[in-house]
Amino acid sequence: MWLSLTIINDKSKIFIIIILFRTIDITKPWPIIKIHRHLSGGFGIMLDDIISSIITGMLISLIKN
Repeated sequence: MWLSLTIINDKSKIFIIIILFRTIDITKPWPIIKIHRHLSGGFGIMLDDIISSIITGMLISLIKN
C-alpha cells in the first residue's frame, strides 16, 4: 500500500487510494491471482502487494487525468 501512496503524491486522495488498494488486494484480479497461486510463502505475498500497488497507482493516475 505504501508503494501506491508514493506513486501518487496527492494527499487529498489518500482515503481513495487505501480503499482501492484494499479492494484490489482482496479481490486479486487476473495478474495478481496468477502470481499468488504460483508463488508460495512470503515472496508471493509481497509480490502480489507490489503489483496491487502498481495497479492502484495506474488507476488513480487515469482517474486524475
